Amino acid sequence: MSKSTEIEQLMKEKSSLEDESRRLDEDQKKLNLRLKALYEKVIQEMKKKNSEKQQTVSQLQAKIGNLESQLDKLSVAGALETSQAEKVDSKQNEKPAVNLQEELSEADENVTVAEIEEEIEMVSGQDRKKRKFF
Repeated sequence: MSKSTEIEQLMKEKSSLEDESRRLDEDQKKLNLRLKALYEKVIQEMKKKNSEKQQTVSQLQAKIGNLESQLDKLSVAGALETSQAEKVDSKQNEKPAVNLQEELSEADENVTVAEIEEEIEMVSGQDRKKRKFF
């Protein structure tokens, strides 16, 4: 080949490679823009989902707070009712001190306690039982 044809061939190849390089640069720019757009969409979707989750969490926290306050109210009301019922029971069960003294003195007169360390047989109906008294 002649030198001029060889140079022309090399210049065409150089021009072709430069064109390919520009085309690849443009493709790279387009792909980078597309990648950026996709990242932005993914970020927006994640923000949306996180926002929805945050709303759900907030609603659950509100429900929990509401139920806890109801439980506290019920506990306080139950404690008050129990306290009032205990007061009523204690008032009903209270006896004058004089009556208690009389009952105690009557009980002392009627009961005698002694320590016995022997077995005695007690017959009740058809069964015989041995009992030990201490």
